[in-house]
Amino acid sequence: MILRKELKIKVAPLHDQLENQYPFNFSKGIVNEEQIRDLLICFKVMFLPYLKSKEKEHEFYKRSYHILANLEDDRDIKEYNSNIGQSTLHLDYLFLGSRQGNRVLLNRYPELLNYEGGEFFKLPFPTNLWDKFLLDLQKMTKAEEQDQFIASCCNGFKKLIYLGSIVEN
Repeated sequence: MILRKELKIKVAPLHDQLENQYPFNFSKGIVNEEQIRDLLICFKVMFLPYLKSKEKEHEFYKRSYHILANLEDDRDIKEYNSNIGQSTLHLDYLFLGSRQGNRVLLNRYPELLNYEGGEFFKLPFPTNLWDKFLLDLQKMTKAEEQDQFIASCCNGFKKLIYLGSIVEN
């Protein structure tokens, strides 16, 4: 699929930047409760309205929503305006894509389960949701639609990068 290849090329530098930034950087081999809390707060800000809009579609979304919604934070970070009334395909890509690595993280850092919100990493990932996302992506045939999707994905990565810089300070 040409769209998936173009998407991968366009988001690669942003994906790399995100994975090298606190609290998303796990490559140093050291993970602590504050980092996990900050990561989950970033996810809460970024994905909570999206998850709320999808919680009736699948138990996975509902459980993800409730775990993130129950995290408290005294920082005044505004929720991401994701235009929930419009297509959320870019948020599917960002959220579902991020969740695919959870088993690897848990194998490497089993202590994640001991941290507040740690059960978020243990939620079973339903592969049928990723399959549905891929089918929806295949239906996107107009160049303008594809360009908008890629731009929205890039903006989503930029927002997560921005959120990471806020929680780090």
